[in-house]
Amino acid sequence: MKQHFSPSGPGGPPPLWRHPWAVYGFCVIAQFWLGLRVPLVADELYYIAWGHHPELGYFDHPPMVAWFLNLSGVPSRWLAFAVCHASIWILTDAGRLAGCIAWRWIPTILLATPLGMAWGVFWTPDAPLMLAWCLVVRSVLGGHAIVCGLALAFGLWSKSTMCLCVPGILWSLGPRSGGIAVGLALCLYAPHIAWSIAHEGLPWSYQADRHAFGFYAPVNLLTQLALAGPALAVFGLWHLWRRTDTLGATLYRLLCPIVIFWGGLSVWVRLEGNWPALIWPPLALMLTQHISAGIRRSAIGFGLVTIGTLVAVASHRPALKTLPDIRQAEMYVQCADALSRHSQLAAIRYQEKAQLDALHVKVEYARPIQRRRSQYDLWFPNNGLSCGDVVVGPLDVEWEACDARRPMELSCGMTIHHCHCAQKKTSEPKL
Repeated sequence: MKQHFSPSGPGGPPPLWRHPWAVYGFCVIAQFWLGLRVPLVADELYYIAWGHHPELGYFDHPPMVAWFLNLSGVPSRWLAFAVCHASIWILTDAGRLAGCIAWRWIPTILLATPLGMAWGVFWTPDAPLMLAWCLVVRSVLGGHAIVCGLALAFGLWSKSTMCLCVPGILWSLGPRSGGIAVGLALCLYAPHIAWSIAHEGLPWSYQADRHAFGFYAPVNLLTQLALAGPALAVFGLWHLWRRTDTLGATLYRLLCPIVIFWGGLSVWVRLEGNWPALIWPPLALMLTQHISAGIRRSAIGFGLVTIGTLVAVASHRPALKTLPDIRQAEMYVQCADALSRHSQLAAIRYQEKAQLDALHVKVEYARPIQRRRSQYDLWFPNNGLSCGDVVVGPLDVEWEACDARRPMELSCGMTIHHCHCAQKKTSEPKL
């Protein structure tokens, strides 16, 4: 016989750690504290720079991540926190309306995972994407085609991976209602499609060229198990596959195309951990409908141990600095004054450009052609390295304009390179 969490039992009220709102409250406090403690990293600052220049599209992603920042006027970490919890409660309401037995545990199950914790700390395109996705799940379970179409359009304006939801929406809602939802979404998304056609197919063309090929199945599998937690990933997918009731059958139709796509791609392509993230939030509904209290407790226990580890690392400053992005962010803050004394600073990656712009340090963008392009290439085209530039960032290419690369150690510990030109100045690197 299955056991289910309940607010009380024959022996009196349960321990505090077994109460859904108590555990959720602990997770919220931990997430909020991490958002205050962890400094803004390069990718966040990159998206903040987008917010200062509202457009119909950007090099890497659709524009919703920038529009949110620009229209709300709220600091990015506060915005990530608010959007995360709005998304969680939309999905929780979906579970309540679908009749999930232990729906009160949905917020805790979602938040007590590394994926859920990062969801409310870092402001990236995944934050508005997840909000849209939770609205899609809620509207599909409720059979609301118009709301589903609006949510799908919102997701397409947030991140390109939202297009993977289209087959599942058509399958779940049926040809008529699904067609209405998808048609409405495409009409609302048309301006970005036009922008993409006028800009070399971006961001689709960029995302299609990012893949590394090889046998990556074990690495990708372990990454997803770590992000979602073994209980949510294994038992959630198992009960999704069994589809023993109406909820399971609906979620199966909605998620099956996404799971097949990422599952097949993960065998030979190295996936970034957040790419298949759409799979996991709806599976929290399966954990509160079909799985015993013991398994739910194990899922929450895994999350709490992970959260405790993150809080411990963030509390210990030297340990926090071992994380590459954090160490880089703090070093730029410490070196801002030293760098600002150089009149010809040049950043060759978007990471350095975004971080120095945020510190109000004047820096030119000079990307070598061997390095990956970014939004800065659309804003500052053909802006190559010049004689006399002080290069910030890893200078690992040879330049015709430089007769030598002389590293200089700043007092704050950062190494920069001063480009001394012996011959004619050129603006492109040597291949």
